[in-house]
Amino acid sequence: MKDNDKSGPVALRMELFESKEDEGVCSYALGMQSRIIKDSQVTASSSYSNYYKPSEARLDNINRRWISATSNLSQWLQIDFLKVKMINGIATQGSRYSNRWVKEYRLEYKNSTVNTLNNYTMNSEPVKFKGNSDRNSIVYNALHNPILAQIVRIVPIQWQGFIVMRVELYGCPYMGSYHDGSK
Repeated sequence: MKDNDKSGPVALRMELFESKEDEGVCSYALGMQSRIIKDSQVTASSSYSNYYKPSEARLDNINRRWISATSNLSQWLQIDFLKVKMINGIATQGSRYSNRWVKEYRLEYKNSTVNTLNNYTMNSEPVKFKGNSDRNSIVYNALHNPILAQIVRIVPIQWQGFIVMRVELYGCPYMGSYHDGSK
């Protein structure tokens, strides 16, 4: 030990974030499960009742979930992040207590500079994401082409029983300025 070494209590503060790493791109839970996303930021085409409202569509929500009022191709669940985020993943669950879940869905999104929703596509075709095959397992889907979005809409296209969802989105805060790729 050198004479200038000091002994005494040492403090260390760390913050840990749940992350799914995909080729080095940050992928943090964006706030559905933790309720950082407020109830007012989650909307839907319809809901079965106030008990099954859109804001209950939170991953691992034990007693609640979103259930649409009807099960048809016009239903959707929408999350407004209030600011543009880089989004590169989504996780879904069905109903905890009954055999109801979404088997397949697609994503639509928009950023703060665009008024219309865009389909998430690959090779100019809307991507159909594999959803759940049971009521409680978590299914994670990576977005191989991350999107910059303020609003994300989940559109169920196949379901078991009724349209029922619990979700989380993954990504990062976006600090840059938005560029849509045009010259």
